[in-house]
Parts: sequence; structure tokens; C-alpha cells
Amino acid sequence: MKNKYIINPLHYCIKVIKKHNMFTMFLISSIIFSIIYYNNEYMLEKSVKCTVINKLESQGRYSSNFYLVLKEENEIIFDITVTPSNYSQLNIGDIAYFNLRKFDIKQTKIDNAIYFFGQVIPFSISICCLCVILVCFIFKIK
Repeated sequence: MKNKYIINPLHYCIKVIKKHNMFTMFLISSIIFSIIYYNNEYMLEKSVKCTVINKLESQGRYSSNFYLVLKEENEIIFDITVTPSNYSQLNIGDIAYFNLRKFDIKQTKIDNAIYFFGQVIPFSISICCLCVILVCFIFKIK
């Protein structure tokens, strides 16, 4: 006699998931994701006053990339890729305002970890739970 869970593994997985109340997990992880997503200053764009320190252009076979090396008000030096028009209009020593995220200016390991564990994982859990709920609904698994 064969075990029915070997024949139908999807049915076994659904039973285990439903036993742990997947809908509650979906709601909790979605709420956590929403709160963190809308209160996350790490990915929020702000207008930042920067001084142009250097201009760089890299020549490719078919295209060119234009870079500006900038210094923020907090003395943080970083580079960004710009359009050809921005590259030609700005000169070394000019002050310009750019819409940048904290992520674009300076990345730290702790900020990356907080972003990953605080935002990516709850989002993944909520998507997985939603998929299981939809499978249960579509196939009418009780």
C-alpha cells in the first residue's frame, strides 16, 4: 500500500502550510513590509546639494559613459553616472542639486543588512504565502 503523500506531494505541502495558518502569516508579513517600505529613508530620494570635483568619460566601442565625481555637504565623495547634457553643462567646482538616495551616496554593511532583512525577506514571505493561498483557492484544497 502506497502512502498518499508520496503520490500527491502538493496536497501534503498544502496541509502542512494550512496547519500553520498561512493567511495569518501573509497578513503579518505584508503589514511589516508595508510599514518598513514606507518608513525606509535608505531608499528615499532627497534633493542633495553637491559640488563637482571631477568629470570622467569612458569610451566604449559603440557608446560612452559619463561620470561626475561629487562631494556632498557632509564631505562624502561619490560618483554618479549622468547624461551627456549634464556632463557638458557642469564644470569642475560647480554646485548642483541631484535627487539621490542615501543608498546612492554611501552604502554600509549594516544599512544593506537592515534593508535586506527588514524589507526583502518580509516581501518574499508575503508573496510565497499569497501564492499558496491562491493555489488553495484555485484548486479548492481544504
